[in-house]
Amino acid sequence: MCKVIELKNYGVKNQNSVKSNPFIKGYATASRLMGVIGVRLHFEQCVLFFHLDYEEYGFDRFQVYTGTNFQDIHKITQSFMGGLGAPLVEISLEEGSSLIYEAVEKGRQYYAEVPLEFFEYEYLLSENCPKVDELLYKKISPILVNDYECIHYFFMRTTGLDYKIRDLLLSDQGMDFELCDAPSLLLKSSLQPLGPNTYNAQFLMDYYDTYKLFVCEVEMKNRRVTSINLLDSMQVSAREAALHLSKKEYILVCQSDQISKFERDFKQLKPEHMMHVYPGGNLYTIYENTNHHVRNKNYYLSEDIFMIAYATKTNQIIFSCFKEKHLNRLKEDIKKNYKYIEILLECETNQPIVYQFVNSGSQDFLEYL
Repeated sequence: MCKVIELKNYGVKNQNSVKSNPFIKGYATASRLMGVIGVRLHFEQCVLFFHLDYEEYGFDRFQVYTGTNFQDIHKITQSFMGGLGAPLVEISLEEGSSLIYEAVEKGRQYYAEVPLEFFEYEYLLSENCPKVDELLYKKISPILVNDYECIHYFFMRTTGLDYKIRDLLLSDQGMDFELCDAPSLLLKSSLQPLGPNTYNAQFLMDYYDTYKLFVCEVEMKNRRVTSINLLDSMQVSAREAALHLSKKEYILVCQSDQISKFERDFKQLKPEHMMHVYPGGNLYTIYENTNHHVRNKNYYLSEDIFMIAYATKTNQIIFSCFKEKHLNRLKEDIKKNYKYIEILLECETNQPIVYQFVNSGSQDFLEYL
């Protein structure tokens, strides 16, 4: 039986209600090593969507769909899971319930709230939840193709204090390796081969109000960490961190007197978008549809971003990409789908500045430049 805080049975556990709305099938994204998964559970009368975080936020987002239109289900799926860069794998109701309650427990540690609407549908989940074990973790995780990928994920899960799945990347799960006392973000990880199965690893993470840089020596065997030796660690300033994270940003500055139409069209055409509201406008992020960037020698947190669009309250739209080929695709997309947008400026910077503009409070990107 599941014993998860005080949540169980807030919804009315009526066996007749369960029988009238039986479980059909379930899916989860194979993105658990990223620390976040999406879960979709199909019942006869509804489909439940979950966005689950295993670092800090726990039960992050919830939605119920009571229709039968496949296109609607696909759009909601893209909204919840399109940015996770992983395929869907089939899971049972018991497995799905276990993953949901594990996320609830993680969020409880950091005082995260559970969406209230969930309690109306909680009775549909299984009370016979198996322990979230290695077999289930493997089912909802990618197959690792090289040592780079394994090491990057190892540091990601370590900085996120997500040790249960992190330890599955160790050859000896009794090995102890900790770096921080609160969930943090791995911003960059750079690897340099020193010899067969041995790597020098330098990685940067956010650390409270500043940043911390670590240098390690890592030994690998069969896609598992066999030993790790911390050689150095140092606190670095925001300026130093910016130098480590420096990379080209390709920017289009546009304007339109139909900003509301652009936002409606963008949401319709890009249902996988993630939106954040700022005082100066709305920021939309579109992610890559895979996490293959983790396989590279150098990992950047921002490298899974395909593009961002910032629609300001002053009729400007700022598009940003980190790859020139993405910029070219974006220009074609604007010509095809947003003919009411005028491109004012195309530029390239040696380090990202659009996020700085979004947080600056400025209303005019050209003036900001």
